[in-house]
Parts: sequence; C-alpha cells; structure tokens
Amino acid sequence: MSETQEELSAWKFTPDSVTGKRLMSKCRQLLQENEDIGKMIASGRLSKLEAELAMQKTLAAKMKQNQLEMDEFVQELDEDVEGMQSTIYYLQQQLREAKEKLSSYEKEKEKQLHL
Repeated sequence: MSETQEELSAWKFTPDSVTGKRLMSKCRQLLQENEDIGKMIASGRLSKLEAELAMQKTLAAKMKQNQLEMDEFVQELDEDVEGMQSTIYYLQQQLREAKEKLSSYEKEKEKQLHL
C-alpha cells in the first residue's frame, strides 16, 4: 500500500513545477491539434455537402428544363389533336351527306324501275 502511495506522490505535479508546465503545454498542444483535425474533418464534410448540393441544383435545373420542353411538346400535340378532331368531324359530315345522297339516288332509281 505504501508503494502505491509513493507512486501517486511521484505522479503529482503542480502548475509551477517544470513537469507540470510541460504537461500543461503538451495538453494545450494536443487540444489545438484536436481542434485543427476537427476543423479539417468538418471542412471536408462541408466541401462534400457543397458539392452534393451543387450537383442537386444542376439536376433540378435540368429536370425543370426537361419539364418545360415536355409541356411545350404536349401543347403541340394537343393542338394537333384538335386539328385532327375537326378534320374527322368534317369528314363524318361529308360521309353522312354522301350516304344520304346515295340513299336518295337509290330510292329514285327504284321508283324509275317500277314505273
């Protein structure tokens, strides 16, 4: 037990002792190194996040441009469909009129054959 007490006494230091000053200096140095390493790690993470953010912004801009192009294309298709619907309606009317004329001619022909 006395050996343990002696070891503890040997490791004791005061801030004014040479050993104490060296230990405090070393602690401050290690603390500064830890802070510097922490800043480097944080800076690396920040750089990585900034790069990721820039990439996401670029991707969002491209997607926005693609959406605008698709909207324009859909608008053109919509106009084409409207034009085609008008043409189909017009052709249906002409077909109906042609069928009516044909039916009328056939009835007239029937009448003439029976006379």
